[in-house]
Amino acid sequence: MVTFGDVRRWSATSLEEAQGALGADVDRLVEAGELLKTPPEGWHGDAADAAAYERGTLVTAVSELAAESAAVRRALAEAADGVAALEQRVRAVADRAARQRFSVTDDGVVVDVSSPVQLPEDEVAAYEADRRHLRDGIVDDVEAVLRLAVAVDADLTAVLDRAERDAVLHTSDPGLSALLGSFLYAGSAPQPPRSGSPQQNADWWASLSATEQQRLLDHHPERVAGLDGIPGAVRHQANRARLPGMLEGLRRDVDRLRAELDDIPMWPPGASTVYGLTAQELAEAEAKVASVERVQQAIGLQDHHLLLLDTSGERVTAAVAVGDIDTADHVAVFTPGMTTTVDGSLAGYDEDMVALRERSLFALRRAGRPEDTVAAVSWLGYQAPQWGETLGPNSVAGQGAAERGAADLAPFLQGVTAGREGDVHLTALAHSYGSTTTGLALREGTGVDDFVAFGSPGLGTSDVGDLQVGGAVYHVEAKNDPVDDLARFGVDPSHLDGVNQLSSSVTRDPGGAPLAEVEGHSDYLVRDSTSQHNIAVVVAGLPDQAIHGRERGFGDVLSFPVVPWGG
Repeated sequence: MVTFGDVRRWSATSLEEAQGALGADVDRLVEAGELLKTPPEGWHGDAADAAAYERGTLVTAVSELAAESAAVRRALAEAADGVAALEQRVRAVADRAARQRFSVTDDGVVVDVSSPVQLPEDEVAAYEADRRHLRDGIVDDVEAVLRLAVAVDADLTAVLDRAERDAVLHTSDPGLSALLGSFLYAGSAPQPPRSGSPQQNADWWASLSATEQQRLLDHHPERVAGLDGIPGAVRHQANRARLPGMLEGLRRDVDRLRAELDDIPMWPPGASTVYGLTAQELAEAEAKVASVERVQQAIGLQDHHLLLLDTSGERVTAAVAVGDIDTADHVAVFTPGMTTTVDGSLAGYDEDMVALRERSLFALRRAGRPEDTVAAVSWLGYQAPQWGETLGPNSVAGQGAAERGAADLAPFLQGVTAGREGDVHLTALAHSYGSTTTGLALREGTGVDDFVAFGSPGLGTSDVGDLQVGGAVYHVEAKNDPVDDLARFGVDPSHLDGVNQLSSSVTRDPGGAPLAEVEGHSDYLVRDSTSQHNIAVVVAGLPDQAIHGRERGFGDVLSFPVVPWGG
């Protein structure tokens, strides 16, 4: 009997390793069978006929063994996928239990570990009913995990038992070739490197045949959809294939939570904590549906590509490109700041990237380089701080979210170059808290050539040398932008040695066209503004067309770094 403790200890890794080893054996058996089918050239006569008969017998035996091994390999692959899903579900159960102050024993018993509370006598019954309702919900989750675990275990056990009794199939079975072909079609491609670097992922993908690559995309798009280093076109195809099923599952979650909410009693007023917790879960689920719908709308636009889509966190994360990151001469990756969400921010930032790309292409045409191409990515790939998580409207929280975001942004940036043939001019763009996230990511050797920060509370360092940028670091500050003078995460970039200061004031571009001033914290990417022009020409690899200058205000005086005597 499978227990919850058993499932806690299950790991997909061992199954994946066994699957890979068995797959190599199948490949060798198939190759041996093909060799045995071919008679030696020029050998004729009775001995040759006898040898041909023996070869036929061997081919039959090898084919049967290959097919049986293939069946087991396929069962291992399916079990690995099932266990990976179970690992996620077990974590979700543990998170829900901890959040609601319960624990789950190895036997699957849900125990209330909340601290005793003192309540008026007329509220005790309602409180206890709330706790029972919460417990019952976790019990349902535990039982769902165990049902899936039993099914995964039974399916794999059945195949292994048949294999041990040599009863998987017989050579006379007309489904032999179909089974082997089905196995090869669905699961024979090697697994991607576990926790592989972007370069390792790129090398693995390149090592696959075109047929193996297509099999993975057709049958297991989830294996490659989130791999940094895989070509952008492949990630787009894989993520797009997953999107309908993902959206359907999220909508089911919303329907379930709405039904649960309708069933929760509202009397006595204020006594029910269940209603509030369920309402919060429902709001998060509805936001995820809205986020995926927003992504679906974005990739329906011309020349848009979905490079990242993850619904497993508190909020959906995504990355959408306009232009082809696999072939563009210039690629920009933009990381926005606090309060960013996919449902609330993707559409606007995508419009900004479309306009910025157009401005970069315009600058390239004017510079006599009309053949150059540009792609721009809106990277909403981290859990940006939200207002409820900050200390106040003028604060940008702590550095923890930036550190976690940088851990995901760095390999994404590395993957842009790892998955390409030929060189690319790669620019990191970042606004507000996103500049702190990007600054921390750039310490990891990302292959970025240029970095433009705007409206920045700090780059995560007081030494520009920490930023491993091949070209230059730029900074834009708008008039009356209070965030840019915070210097909360390192020296104010306005004062940081080695940072090139770009203008945001009213002026004209190199062709004489007027450029507008931007003011405040949120308008750096406004069309036909000085700041948009400056960012666009850096993206285009035309820094000589940038308009230098700095916007000085009282905040810059306050944020000027103070060096101790003798320092």
